[in-house]
Parts: sequence; structure tokens; C-alpha cells
Amino acid sequence: MSPALLRMPVVATILDVDLQRAYEMARTGLLPGVVRLGRQIRVDRQKLQQFIDSGGAPLPKGEGE
Repeated sequence: MSPALLRMPVVATILDVDLQRAYEMARTGLLPGVVRLGRQIRVDRQKLQQFIDSGGAPLPKGEGE
């Protein structure tokens, strides 16, 4: 079973973007399911998959949180 929260290097690999771009996407709210654990950032695996399945379109307000 894969972890529910993904580390940013894994997210960057899945999205095929530079690590800094993945962090920027998380900071600006483009990525859904972002969870902050102190200074660390994680992304909910299921919400990231929904984001990918929707073609990268932002989720309706409230669904990405």
C-alpha cells in the first residue's frame, strides 16, 4: 500500500516537473491536498490523482482542501 501523503520529490516526479516548480505549485494553491507538517510539505495521494485525472484543472472550491 502506498503512503497517503507524498513527499514533494515524489510529487515532482509524478508530475514530471522540476522540484522547485512542484513547491511553487503547492505554495500558490495550484496543487490540491497540500498538507503542511511544520516546515515540511506533503500532498495527499488521492487528491493528486484526481488533479491528474482532471487534466490538471483546479478542483472546485473546497474539494482540494
